[in-house]
Amino acid sequence: MRAQSSTWPVVALLVGVVLGLALGLAISWGLWPVQIINADPMDLRAPLREDYLILIGQAYSVEGDLTRARQRLATLGPWGEVQAIIGLAQRYRDEGRDSRAVEGLMALAEALAGSPTVTQSPTPAPTLIVQASPTPSPTATPTATPFPQLTPTATPTPTPRPPVRLLQSERLCSAAERAGHILVYVQDEQGVGLPNVEIRVSWPTGEDRFFTGLKPEVDPGYADFAMEPGVVYQVRVGRVDSEVAGDISATPCAGESEAAAWRVIFQWTE
Repeated sequence: MRAQSSTWPVVALLVGVVLGLALGLAISWGLWPVQIINADPMDLRAPLREDYLILIGQAYSVEGDLTRARQRLATLGPWGEVQAIIGLAQRYRDEGRDSRAVEGLMALAEALAGSPTVTQSPTPAPTLIVQASPTPSPTATPTATPFPQLTPTATPTPTPRPPVRLLQSERLCSAAERAGHILVYVQDEQGVGLPNVEIRVSWPTGEDRFFTGLKPEVDPGYADFAMEPGVVYQVRVGRVDSEVAGDISATPCAGESEAAAWRVIFQWTE
């Protein structure tokens, strides 16, 4: 009788613990499950963050309000930065997703990257006109003949050099690894690669836009584009005063069967 009485409190304690755990789980999972409300966008799962980012891009395309778009992006933390927007747009384009979503993201990234200041043309020197000497009052001395007005020829204004110059447009033969691609580099005047620069590739039936800096392991100012056989392309930096690299195609070099690659280098002189 003593042995049974000594073990009974232990059994009762274990039974109580099991019943308490079962009751707590039933309440927390079944009756009153935890619900998360008013969570920050940066705390969402990755697919939901991407959906939110696409909505911001489409809202900007309709509203054109960059300040409001920045406020919305700030709630995403590091997932709302320009590089993240460009990366998502590139991935959606490669995966063949909704073109409107890609266009909205690209327009938003372009606006966030900003437009460089346009260099003004130098003001021409003013024309110098020499006034004639006044005629003296009539006296016994003969009246002096006035000097003719001299108008110097205006110095022509020099044509400003384009801020974005085309340094090289070269077809690469035997480029097995990058065959059929346009390899674009954008550099400053010291030869340092510039990221977040818009590149525009156009052909007779369309145009594509993308940005440098997505492959920093190659070069900070690097971007590439896959060509289609039989199509002729033009490449320029995404501003109107950029020089253009034209007549680019994937035509194989002489004696080769594989498509050629092209290396195009731009220099940003501002």
